[in-house]
This record gives sequence, C-alpha cells and structure tokens, in this order.
Amino acid sequence: MMRRPPRILWLHTLAALWRLLALTTAVLVTVLAFAASIRPVAGGELSPVDALRFIALALIPMSAYALPFACAFASTLTYHRLATDLELTAAQASGISLRALLVPAAITGLLVSGSLAVLNEAVIPRYLRGMQEVVKADFARLITNAIQRGRSVELNDLIVAADSAQALTPDPASGAVDHVVLLKMVAVRVDKQGRVKDEISATRADVWMFPEVRADGTLSGRRRGDGDMALVLRVDDAVGLDQGSNLVLTSGQEWAVMMPSTLKDDPKFLTFGELRRLGDDPDQMNWIDARRRELALALGRLAAPRELRRRLDATGSITLTDGAGNRVVVRASGLAQLDPATPDDWTLIPSAPGGAIEVDLHRPGSPRAGATTAWSARSARLVPRISTDTVRRDLAFQLELDDASARAVGGAASPVGAQGRVVRAGLTPQPDPMIDLLAEPSLALALRARADAEASGAGSPLRKAHDSLVKEIRALDREVLSKQHERMALAASCFVMVLTGGVTAVRLSRSQPLTVYLWTFFPALLAIITIAGGQNMTHASGPIGLALLWSGVLALAAYTLAVYSILARH
Repeated sequence: MMRRPPRILWLHTLAALWRLLALTTAVLVTVLAFAASIRPVAGGELSPVDALRFIALALIPMSAYALPFACAFASTLTYHRLATDLELTAAQASGISLRALLVPAAITGLLVSGSLAVLNEAVIPRYLRGMQEVVKADFARLITNAIQRGRSVELNDLIVAADSAQALTPDPASGAVDHVVLLKMVAVRVDKQGRVKDEISATRADVWMFPEVRADGTLSGRRRGDGDMALVLRVDDAVGLDQGSNLVLTSGQEWAVMMPSTLKDDPKFLTFGELRRLGDDPDQMNWIDARRRELALALGRLAAPRELRRRLDATGSITLTDGAGNRVVVRASGLAQLDPATPDDWTLIPSAPGGAIEVDLHRPGSPRAGATTAWSARSARLVPRISTDTVRRDLAFQLELDDASARAVGGAASPVGAQGRVVRAGLTPQPDPMIDLLAEPSLALALRARADAEASGAGSPLRKAHDSLVKEIRALDREVLSKQHERMALAASCFVMVLTGGVTAVRLSRSQPLTVYLWTFFPALLAIITIAGGQNMTHASGPIGLALLWSGVLALAAYTLAVYSILARH
C-alpha cells in the first residue's frame, strides 16, 4: 500500500520556510537598495525626494541578488531548527524519507526560481531603467533644471548661464541623444586655476549630447556607456572676448566638451523579448546607430559618385542642389576616377572630345524657368566631402570648374566673361543616393560595404568605419548572450541554494546555526561570483565564458548532491 504524503508536515515546513524567506528578503533588498543609493546621494546627484524614489525603485532589481542568499539562509535556519528539535528524526522514524522531507525546499526553490526568472526577464529591466532616469535623468533635464533655478552649469572647463532653457527632441538624423536650447546665454571658459580664458554671449545657443567624437566629427573607438560623451555647444550671431580681450563676432562656432556617459542605452534595460529582437535590430542601441551612420557616409563617398556616373552614362546630365535651393545641372558624358591615389577626386568627361563641361545654375527667384547663369569649363571635378559638422554630418559634393567662362541667361543673355576657377560647395544630388544608404539597417549595410571596405585597404576611412560597426555588433551579440545566461543562472541558483541550505542544515544539525549557514553561504557566494565573472567573460570573449558562468551553479549542485548522498546512506 502506498504511503500517504506527509501534507501536514509539508505545510508546517513551508509556512516556516516562507515566513523566514520573506523576512530575510525584505531585509536584504532594503539594505542593498540603500547601499546602491549612497554613491549618487554623496555625489549630489539625488535630492532627498529623488533618493527615496531611487531606493523604492531599487527594491525590485536588488531582489535578483538578495533572493539566492535569502533562499539559502531561510532554508538553512528552517531545516536546522527542525533537525535540532528532533522533528526530522521523528519524521524519519515514522517512515518518511529524506527526499520527502526536502519536498518543501524543492517547491520553494521552484517557485522562487520561476518568480526570479520572470522578474529578471520582464520586470527588473524596467526598474533599472527607472533607477537610471532618477539618477541621471537625462542630460536635457539636468541642464534645464539648473537654468530654471537660476544656477550656472559647469561643463568641465566651460561655465554656462542663461535666462531660460528648453529641452527639445533631437533630430534623429543628427545622431544626438539630447538637445537643449539656451536663450540669452553667456559662456565662460576657464583654465585650471579658475582664470577666465575667453567668454561669449549670444541670444541663442544650442547644446547637443553625442557619443564620443573626435575633432573632425568622426566617432572615436569607444562605445556608448564605456567612456565619455561629447557635449557640443553651438552659438550663432554671438559676441565674445578672446584671451587678448579683443572683441570677436562669431556665428556657427562650436565647443566640444567631454562629459561622463549618462548610460542611456544599455542591454541591461531590455526585457527578454527586447533582447531577442536586438539581435535582428541592433540599431536600437544609439552607439550602434551612430556607427551605422558613419559607415553609410564613408560608403557614400564611393557609392554616390558611382551613382552619378551611372546617371551621366544614361542621360548625359545630373542635377544637384545647394543649401539655398539653387539647382545646378551638369552636362557631361561621364565621371571618371583618374588617380586611384585620390579616391575623392572624380573628373567630369566632356560630351565631345576636346569639348567643354556645361553647367547651368537655376535660382528659385528667377523670373524665367531657364537657367539664370551658365558656365563652360575646360575641365571640372566633383569631390565628395563629409561635413565636419558634429550636429548634422552629411555627404555633399564640391563642384570645381577650371578655365570657366560664364554668361547670364535671360533677357539679353549678356556674357559675364571668364571667371577662371569656380567652386560651388555643399551640393546634394537629386535624387540623393545617400537617403537609401542612411536608412539601411546596420546588418545589411555592413554586408553591402564589406567588399568595398576590404578593397579600400586597412587604413581607409571606409575600412575603419566598417570594422568599427562590425566590432560593435559582435560585442552587442556577446553582451546579449551574456545577459540572457546571467539572468537564467541567477534564477537557477535560487533553486539549488534552497536545497543546499536544507541538506547542509540536516548534515550539520549538531553545529551552531551560524556555522551551518557559513557552510551554505560561501559555496553560494562562489556561485554568484562565477556568474558575474562568467557574464563579463562572455561579453568579452563570447560563448567560452558560459563555462565559467554556469560552473558555480553546477558546482553548488554537485556539492548539494554530495551532501544529500551522505545523508541518504545514513
């Protein structure tokens, strides 16, 4: 006859175990949440109200680290009390096996492990994002709050004050993550001793935050969240004083200041479903998207002239526009790259041998539909140039005409005469081939650019941009893999630690509770350390780090099984 399961004993054990588990978890998460708030509070990043909000938000994320130890502690003390009170001895004397006595621990482990898995994958990432928003909020809010309170803002060696500030949504095409407009702005740059180096005032200034950039506007090698961010301040129609106290009038001047990263984009803020989608759409991370734009621009330096050559071969003319809306029509038979050593130098080929390159300029305000100015040049070049404008980097062409003569078209069509060399910069083809390149996703763009990147050589801008994007995508894939396994390992450790605490308590029932818990605590601590170390190793080196990540959990399970085997034999 099958023996009935000891339901009363199970309920009694579960009640004691869950009561102690709830108490231990509450204490641990509160302590950990408070500890997490110490640094931002000490650094002045949190007001008292924000500190309370931060601690409240941190309670849920801290449970990921508190629950494994709480499970081990609660299970150890519960089963140690049952053993020292001889309740387990009485139960075994009545025929209840050790395996049956550990059922409450197994049930608790399964429930806690499943709950933590759900928290890790769906809930905790949102709370982590909330914590980040409270601490750093965003750059725009930090600036606007300071200005609205009448305070100046110190940005490294740049001190900025303004009458008002307004946070705007940055242009997606710019790659910026924050944008603030300052009205009636005054900025002062100081040296290390606090002496004023130069100052400037303007009725309006725009401030953007970018992933780190170099002086030429290109991205550095650092990824978002690993280093600094570039804060770019641009003033228009400004008046200032230089170091010699000379009056300076300027427009479009930029200052770039390196600031600590605000960590706005990070896979740890993503749920399980979002992490899975991230593999197919890495452009969700702004530091990936910024490198995608860099590759699109670098590829455009080759692809755009090729497209213009195709149009000339097909129609004999191309149309370009400048920033003022003027339309430039170039008539030639083709476009050739005569010198491979200068890849940005494309020469226009006349329609007839020995003929001239014909260029017509159409102005929007012209009373006639025809060209208002026409040039004839013995030679002409189209040079693709990537702007060094940090705020909006784009690709435009510079048209260079040599030995050019011009005539006005319309009215009497009077000749203007020889102008020698004519240069018109900032010309965009119509339709613009860069539109499709800039809209192409990272994975497709990297595949499309691979052949040209390999052919361009190791030191070329295209090769650097391609390799940088591919490197970051691979690093992101490794980080996603490490985060997914870290979350699963933490959840699995809860199940193992409950059983570890139970069997260790029974095995060492004659020892003091603290001694018994230490025999559980240190193996559990080792498991958590290997999970964290394995996550970092997987992020850096790939799947090989998973062996370390899971080794602690597996070793703890082996330790638990060994202790259980000893108990089962006796």
